[in-house]
Amino acid sequence: MTGILAAFGLAAATGLNAYLPLLIVGLLARYTTLIALKAPWNALANPVVSVAEDAVSGLTTVLAIVAPVLLAALILLGAYLIIRWRRRRSYRS
Repeated sequence: MTGILAAFGLAAATGLNAYLPLLIVGLLARYTTLIALKAPWNALANPVVSVAEDAVSGLTTVLAIVAPVLLAALILLGAYLIIRWRRRRSYRS
């Protein structure tokens, strides 16, 4: 239980980059003798798991940054089109 709480504490401290503690622990366990992980955490030392973790976290980080920008752009485009439509309509009357 304390391991899970420590993981959440580390993830919360890193903000958007919540994958960093897991990546650092996995790399330290794989390439050094500083950390020895027991099952099921020893999967973090597997390079395939590290690459998959980086891919998923990179994708979610990009989506978290891009999605609000796209939403704002669509709102601005909709506002522009409505204003343009109303101006055309007022010219016809």
